[in-house]
Amino acid sequence: ATVTVSIDEAVAQNLPADGYSDPIVFANLTNNTFVKLSGTVATGTTSRYVTLNVLRTGDSLYQGFGAATRGGSGGTLFRVITLDDNGDDENPVLGSLRDAVSQRNRYILFDVAGTIVLKTHLWVEADHLTIDGFSAPPPGITLTRYGIILRGNRGAHDVLLRGLRIRDIVRSPTPDTEFDGIQIANGAFNIVGDRLSVHGADDGSIDITDSAHDVTVSWSILGPPKSGKNTLIKYHPS
Repeated sequence: ATVTVSIDEAVAQNLPADGYSDPIVFANLTNNTFVKLSGTVATGTTSRYVTLNVLRTGDSLYQGFGAATRGGSGGTLFRVITLDDNGDDENPVLGSLRDAVSQRNRYILFDVAGTIVLKTHLWVEADHLTIDGFSAPPPGITLTRYGIILRGNRGAHDVLLRGLRIRDIVRSPTPDTEFDGIQIANGAFNIVGDRLSVHGADDGSIDITDSAHDVTVSWSILGPPKSGKNTLIKYHPS
């Protein structure tokens, strides 16, 4: 049966900072019958109420120093359609996550779910990107072996990461180098990491260093790294 949705007076003139909620009525208007939870068929109009939350233009879902960024919102939608990775930033696998972050102004969604075994670090060298792990079907997206690097001197700013798991980063082959789960450094700014889970980094789970600024890390779980040092915030961050 076709369900008609009616939205009555769902626009408010003055919205508070945290948005507002209005009821939306879902009514069966096709044959005036509906199935009860018991399985019996009843006659009449059935209504279901849900909550509509609206934010004012310019408001952010996030808090903290990086919350002003729009990330890739309003940009081109890019759908990741494969879990494959070849580690080649110049010629990435088409439709892969590495391909997705190769250009600026993208909102990145996942049509696939599972583990992406990165062949090398995932360098984010573009601006105004959202990597939305919550868009993936169950069980979501996990990155393993290598992590994500955002450096301002290589073009990373206004980037939003959400709903990603990062697991078991490899040990560096050189004793004086250790690999982070997520590295935000060298002047990267307007960065949000929200609802992330990082475990088993070689060095820091999330490091924010070297003049990176306006960064938010929120509602995230940082598990034990191999180094025993979970997070470094140092070298003139602000």
